[in-house]
Amino acid sequence: MSDTARDKFLKYLRKQMKSGLTAGERVSAQKLYAEMMGETLSLPAQPVIDGKVDLPPLGEMNRTPTEFDETVRLAVLAHHDDGLGCLLHLLKPKYWMDGAWGESPLGWTNGRDNDRLLSWDDGRVLIADRINELGLDADKVYAHPQSHSSIAEFTAFINLPFAEQMERFK
Repeated sequence: MSDTARDKFLKYLRKQMKSGLTAGERVSAQKLYAEMMGETLSLPAQPVIDGKVDLPPLGEMNRTPTEFDETVRLAVLAHHDDGLGCLLHLLKPKYWMDGAWGESPLGWTNGRDNDRLLSWDDGRVLIADRINELGLDADKVYAHPQSHSSIAEFTAFINLPFAEQMERFK
């Protein structure tokens, strides 16, 4: 296989690993990609549940470490939700509510929009814009993810109408 054809096929496999229609397609792409890259990929023996497969971290794969391993590890650790998903569900911006979001290392991907990415920073902007639009107290809103002391209190809050929920943040 020529280098150009190989590169195109590897690109296709990376796309399938991310957005294959079924978990089986994604796992098959991961296995083939690892094989073509000269890596050993050991997947769990248990069946795939809910489309999730636990892959070993890069450091545990049977391959020679590269200069990029630490950079990738730090990048993945540096970006996480920090309650942003909770705030987006609380504030219900139209863009968020119209999507079918799944978390990714860079933010969220919208399954209804060809896996279009909403980055962590874009999520923060969406939250800030919605706080301004609704005229809310930002400090109260940002404290919300840690504000409930019991499940009963949280359940009572989420069962309130949206307008009553938002009154608590003015």
